[in-house]
Amino acid sequence: VKRVRDGVGSNWINDCLAVGDEVPCLPPAGVFTPRSLDDDLLLFAGGSGITPVLSILKSALAVGSGRVVLVYANQHENSVIFAEQLRVLAAANPSRLHVIHMLESVQGLPSREQLAAFAAPYASYTAFVCGPSPFMETVTHALRSVGVPPARIHIEKFTSLLEDPFVEI
Repeated sequence: VKRVRDGVGSNWINDCLAVGDEVPCLPPAGVFTPRSLDDDLLLFAGGSGITPVLSILKSALAVGSGRVVLVYANQHENSVIFAEQLRVLAAANPSRLHVIHMLESVQGLPSREQLAAFAAPYASYTAFVCGPSPFMETVTHALRSVGVPPARIHIEKFTSLLEDPFVEI
């Protein structure tokens, strides 16, 4: 778990849990999922936003029939989370999975124009976007500029707790 400054949950996990600890949790309850895993999917992830996007990607490859394009932005090559897993998935699914890495250290911050250029050939696909807010905003504008309708643009927004829910009042 990546520590977030002033993040109640991430700091508690990093400070209090140890290998072997068990934490009860709720089942997944989000709506950041494709209507059909057979759809062609255009996935955008920035940094740790790869986590829910990778779940969609793996599920689509495992049980779906559509094509999947992943545009994954990171600061530099060493910050690419799940790099080896993505390499293995791309090698095992060459006709269905295309992974595009964007590295700030090489190309600079992703621009609306760069992202639109990547998205244009896939404007008929259903898009899923997760990452830092400025990245998601830029991707959304890029997708809209190439004609992807809002109904086919899905965004996952992480929010941190504003206060500790375990403090007794």
